[in-house]
Amino acid sequence: GPSDHRVCRVEIENLLKKIQYLEKQLENTENALKTNQNLVSENSRRTYEQSSQILQLKQAVSQANRTGDELRLKLDKKDDLIRRLMDEKSEVNAALSTTKVQLANLEAQLTDMKEKIASLEDEKYYLERRGRSERDDLERRERIAEQSERARAQQDKEKEDLAM
Repeated sequence: GPSDHRVCRVEIENLLKKIQYLEKQLENTENALKTNQNLVSENSRRTYEQSSQILQLKQAVSQANRTGDELRLKLDKKDDLIRRLMDEKSEVNAALSTTKVQLANLEAQLTDMKEKIASLEDEKYYLERRGRSERDDLERRERIAEQSERARAQQDKEKEDLAM
């Protein structure tokens, strides 16, 4: 009877309480699941964004490395050009130094030659003067000799005329 009915009612109330409790637990679990799904979705979105940023950064690093390599290559070429120019400058300076020495030697030879020419011109002038002087002396002696010869011939003629 009634006691069984009462026991059933108590059990039913207990079962209803358990069902309410379980439904509440299910609702809490579903809410927790939704929250976790939202968190997973957010984390997935963040992970995707971070992966995209990492990819962009890797591409930027790669481009920076290529640019760095290009700049290093240009710098190496410029260093090589500077080395070649410095070598050429050294060669030109050595040639210039040699040319200056040669010029100094030629100028010394020119000075020596000018001094020799001046000395030879002085000697030529002296010899020409002496030659003129000797020629003049010779011409004077020849004139004197001619005059003497004429005078002797005149005297001889006068002696002949007297002797006749």
